[in-house]
Amino acid sequence: MNVTLYHAAELAKLENFVDTETGEIDIAGFDSAQITLQEKSRAVVAYIKNEQALIEMMKNAEKDLAAKRKAREAHNENLKDYLYRTMRQTETTEISAADGTFKAKLYLERDESVAIDEGATFPPELCNPPRPPEPSKTLIKEAILRGEPIKGAHIIKKDRLEIK
Repeated sequence: MNVTLYHAAELAKLENFVDTETGEIDIAGFDSAQITLQEKSRAVVAYIKNEQALIEMMKNAEKDLAAKRKAREAHNENLKDYLYRTMRQTETTEISAADGTFKAKLYLERDESVAIDEGATFPPELCNPPRPPEPSKTLIKEAILRGEPIKGAHIIKKDRLEIK
C-alpha cells in the first residue's frame, strides 16, 4: 500500500496508539508509525529538491534558448541590412529564386513618415487632443502634401526590403 504524507501524519498521531480502556500506549506501533512518517517526509523533501533542480535546469535551458534565438534574430537583421546595402549599391530592386520559392524586393523611397524637429511648436489645428496639444503627424503630413509650408517638420522617405 502506498501511504501519502497526509495519511502517514494521520496514522502517526499518539491518540491512535492509546488503548481507550486501559490507557496503555502501543509503543512499538507508535514508533513504527513515526518511522513511516519520517521516511515519507524525507521522500517528499527529496522529491521537492529534485523538482527544484529540474525547474532550475529548465529555467537555464530557457535562458540559453532565448539567448540563442536573440543572437540568430540579430544575425538575420544584420544579413538583411547587408543585403539591403548591396542592393542599393548595385541598384538591384528584386532578387528571386529560380523556382519561385522566395524573393526579395527593394521598394525605393516607398515608406514615408514625418520627422518633427526637437523644440518645434505647431498651431492647434495640426495637433492631436488632449491638452497640452501634441503634434499630429497625420495632419502635418497632409498639410505638407497640400503644399503648405510647415516649419519644423518634413517628410522622410525610407526604403523597404521585403523577403517572402
